[in-house]
Amino acid sequence: MKNLSPTTSRRNVLHLALASAAGAVPFLAQAQALDTVKILAGFAAGGTVDTLARRVATQITGGYAKSAVVENKTGAGGQIAITTLKAAPADGATLLATPMSMLGIYPHTYKKLPYDPVADVTPVSLGVVFDMGFAVGPQVPASVKTVPEFLEWCKANPTGANFGSPAPGSVPHFVGELISRAGKVDMRHVGFRG
Repeated sequence: MKNLSPTTSRRNVLHLALASAAGAVPFLAQAQALDTVKILAGFAAGGTVDTLARRVATQITGGYAKSAVVENKTGAGGQIAITTLKAAPADGATLLATPMSMLGIYPHTYKKLPYDPVADVTPVSLGVVFDMGFAVGPQVPASVKTVPEFLEWCKANPTGANFGSPAPGSVPHFVGELISRAGKVDMRHVGFRG
């Protein structure tokens, strides 16, 4: 959410709404709801960010806003969504569902960003915490069942030693790089739009 004054009650109500979407507290409706709230998701429909955004949209409809829609602004590792948020009026009608990497990692890995994560964005609530999963495609034999076995397979099959993530500079990208380094394997990263 864009910066609003510290006394803005919408921020407090939205914080409760987002916490409610995570199941933390009951939703408390405000006296005057916004007509429509747009929740920006910087990643593809059906992914983690989109799924969370849709759950939040459901929870804030009828309380914080009369209606809420999710708009997927994919590309540039989610930066297009933040740029869209930055250009929107700071009235609480445009929100952003984003992974931590866009605000906490990108400033340290990209030379230049089209946004300032401190000046242009005000965090409202932690939406979800999740574990990472590891899966292999059909090119990897069914006998490979553990990460060490996969790393051994990668050493024997360097042209197939690739891994994907939702975006360069994302947490899954760094996890893949850490696994690659720990296993002393040169795995190539493939970034996707979701």
